Amino acid sequence: MRIFITLHTDKILILVSIFIVLITIILSIIIYPRLPETIPTHFNALMEADGFGSKSNIYFINGINIVCVTLTILSSFFPNLVNLPIRLNPERLAIQQNMCSRMCRVLSVWCSILFLSIILSMSAFVLPSCSILWRILFFISITGVIGTSVVYTIKIYRAGK
Repeated sequence: MRIFITLHTDKILILVSIFIVLITIILSIIIYPRLPETIPTHFNALMEADGFGSKSNIYFINGINIVCVTLTILSSFFPNLVNLPIRLNPERLAIQQNMCSRMCRVLSVWCSILFLSIILSMSAFVLPSCSILWRILFFISITGVIGTSVVYTIKIYRAGK
């Protein structure tokens, strides 16, 4: 079994993902006692709250965060299990799999930022300064996830030619 960590930046990407997840968990623990019993849990396209739930949902979101980031990091070590919309070239497989591993690591960073923005959106009642920050982070992280997926898929495809 080949481990696909090729550069120092690959390790940094993993550490950044884990660091952001830890920040999100610590932030949740700090703000939880100050949250109202009902917090926003869903927002429409205009970023207006249209779904509400118990403040304990903040821990559920952290659980999903941990699972998503863990899966994206683990998938970077097993790029042959990642489902891509392109056929990989057996002659250039190692290069394509390394690119796929890098894509998964970058996606883990974007996912952790996305979940941080979700926690910030739930805490906007307690931290009013977060009401703008979470919207910016949410937009940037969604753009990052989609952009990373598209750009790396194209790179992987071109590397196979």
